[in-house]
Amino acid sequence: MKLQGLKKYFPHTIITLLLVIPVVTYSQFGGTRSSLIFDLKTSARVAALGGDFLPMKDADITLTVANPSLIDKSVDNHLALNFINLYTGINSGVVSYSKTFNSVGSFTGSLQYVNYGKFKEYDEYEDYHGDFSAADYIFILGWGRKLDSNFSIGANLKPMLSQYESYSSMALAVDLAANYHNPKYLIDVTLLAKNIGAQLTSFDGTRDALPFELELGFSKKLAKAPFRVFVFATHLEKWDLRYEDPLNPSIQVDPITKDTIESQSSFSSFMDNLFRHTAFGVEFTPSKSIFLRVGYNFKTFREMAVGDGFSFTGFTYGFGFRVKQIYFSYSRGNYHSVGSPNYITINANLNSFFKGSAGRKD
Repeated sequence: MKLQGLKKYFPHTIITLLLVIPVVTYSQFGGTRSSLIFDLKTSARVAALGGDFLPMKDADITLTVANPSLIDKSVDNHLALNFINLYTGINSGVVSYSKTFNSVGSFTGSLQYVNYGKFKEYDEYEDYHGDFSAADYIFILGWGRKLDSNFSIGANLKPMLSQYESYSSMALAVDLAANYHNPKYLIDVTLLAKNIGAQLTSFDGTRDALPFELELGFSKKLAKAPFRVFVFATHLEKWDLRYEDPLNPSIQVDPITKDTIESQSSFSSFMDNLFRHTAFGVEFTPSKSIFLRVGYNFKTFREMAVGDGFSFTGFTYGFGFRVKQIYFSYSRGNYHSVGSPNYITINANLNSFFKGSAGRKD
């Protein structure tokens, strides 16, 4: 049986994936497809603040999964568990651990997965042949090193495996990042190139491009207030992020004159496209043990909102708290009006259980 036969033999599977994947891969260009797992947020803290990664030195191993330039000895012997409850029974998670070797740098190992659940298998005669599963897996090997007191670099090597029933696909990607940290002015700047690579084997012989993206992130902690502000510039590799929605085209034809009609002015189109490259976030820390977070992504709003009325699509929010040396974080993202995924993260410094307190520092 060829893969295209699944459209006939496993219609429930195909319909489910076609409906769900465009929703949860909201960060991709409209009308394109790639593996969902490459686009998921990797922790509750990242998901709450609007971007795909966080530019900040904070001894938080969950940040290094998406931003390898933050891998250093401050996360040595740290362990993190992340769980994401997505749509229609789809679940995802990440487990991460870090270790530092003074001679070569610091390393992280992470396993990320997406489980699409169980599906019923039928043939063309509607005879039932049991259940099958579908899942994606990425093993992430990260490396980071400080160049001096301000600059650090890092890289993630990411082999990926997709297994849908008896069909499989493999891909290999690399993330490269550089971070500038200025403790005097309490700022961080990260340049990130993610998902550099290719699909090695495909389901049906047609190889899809990986969702490469070049991003720039900036964060500033206010010196006399418990706030940190985040600003992200996304998809720097491509200027025009708009796409022609067949249900709401920006260019229409006058039925009488046959002239084209633009639904937006040139200035409106420019500003619309400009803001699709931006995302924002704020983290509020009223104490060393309580964290409140909120973010906004304009591109998500423009692509996933339904209708012209007011919508919270594009907004994300969350909170965190600390119990001794264990950090708990939760966030929720309004990525579409049909539902919002929940993110839960547990992060611990294992050294503190044996060597005393070694809490996270800003």
